[in-house]
Order: sequence, then structure tokens, then C-alpha cells
Amino acid sequence: MNFSISSIAFPFWSIALAARFVPEAKAEEILRDFGEFTRVAKEIGYKHKDGTAFGNLGMAYSCLGEYDKSVVYYSQAITIEKEIGNRQAEETWLGNLGNSYLMISEYNLSINFLKQAVIISQEIGDKQNEVLWLSNIGVVYRNLKESFNAKIYYEQALNIALQISDLESIGLLLGNLGGTYLELGEYNKALVCSEQALGIIIPMFGSDHQEARKIDNNLSIARSKIEK
Repeated sequence: MNFSISSIAFPFWSIALAARFVPEAKAEEILRDFGEFTRVAKEIGYKHKDGTAFGNLGMAYSCLGEYDKSVVYYSQAITIEKEIGNRQAEETWLGNLGNSYLMISEYNLSINFLKQAVIISQEIGDKQNEVLWLSNIGVVYRNLKESFNAKIYYEQALNIALQISDLESIGLLLGNLGGTYLELGEYNKALVCSEQALGIIIPMFGSDHQEARKIDNNLSIARSKIEK
């Protein structure tokens, strides 16, 4: 058996969900392999790998859309990583747990765990994932129809993405900000952000990509509002 798959953080705010990383067939393979690995790890008391196994089981269930199950395994992984002091892994599983709660509309829990992930990412200097978690908090607030709070977190994430020159995140965040500014009635800002987002997203993914189409639609709405 090959247990080499590593823990990853899911960009739920991004173009696609976890299935972008792990197709369903692979997720089912992970469940089989890591289920056996977890049993062996528990028998020999190998806690570091046990925490990774639980986290990756959570990841696999997320890929399959079984978020209630992913919550259980992420929570177990977090407990283990806290015990052994693995802050990087703890951050990853906290963030992914927040994402799973987002997907089942448990928004307060989602915000709670994502904010915990942000704190750790700041403490350990993990700016890449800090962008991710801040962005996901923005998604939660948009789902709650709290566009002003969403804007705050998107802007924080964008500032960091600019610092680290994360072009994909910059494009996606500009797109999200464009949509958020539309909701807030700030049409000129929505126009600027949407234009800048398309300038990044289209060269990366093409004009037919769903994200590009969504941003282009927001751009059209912003123009029509401004012209009235």
C-alpha cells in the first residue's frame, strides 16, 4: 500500500472545490488505503501519521461531498496535531474543517475554525494559506449576505496575495471583490476589480471558463449600472 499522499488545504473560495485536486476514484482509494493505515497506526501508537491519516480521510470525504463525515475526521486530526505540536498540520485541518462547515451551511462554526487557521498561519508565517483562509471567511460572509464583512476579508486576502505575488489568487480575489462591490452598490469599484480580474483570469484559464464568465457578467452589470 502507498500512503504517500500529503495533506493539502482546499481552496473552496476558488474556481473549483476539492474535486479539483482529487477525483472521486482517487478519493475512494484514499479511503481504502488510509482506513487500513489508520488501523495500523493506532496499533503501533504512531500519532503523527495517525493525525495525517485522519486528516486525509477528512479530505477524501470532502472530495466525495460527504462533509458530515469529513468534519468528524478533521476534528480527530486536529486533536492529535495539537497534542504533538504540529502547528502546520493543525492549521491545515482547522481550515479544511472550516471549509466543510461552510459546505453544510454551518456558518458560525465555519468562521470560528477558519479564524483559528488564520491565527496559526500568521504565527508560523504561512502567507499562502493565510490568503486562503481569509478568502474563505469572505465567502462565508457573502453567503450570510454580509457583503461589507466579506469585502473586509477579501481585501485583507488580496493585500497578502499581492505581497507574495500569487497571481491566481489575485485574479480570483479581484473577481470576488467585483461581485461584492456590486452587492454594495459600489459600481465603479466593481467595474475596476472585474476588469483587472479578467485581465488575469482569461490568460490563465480562457474566456470560456466559468470563473471568467461570472466575472464578465459582473462587469456587464457594473457597466449598465454606471451608464444609467
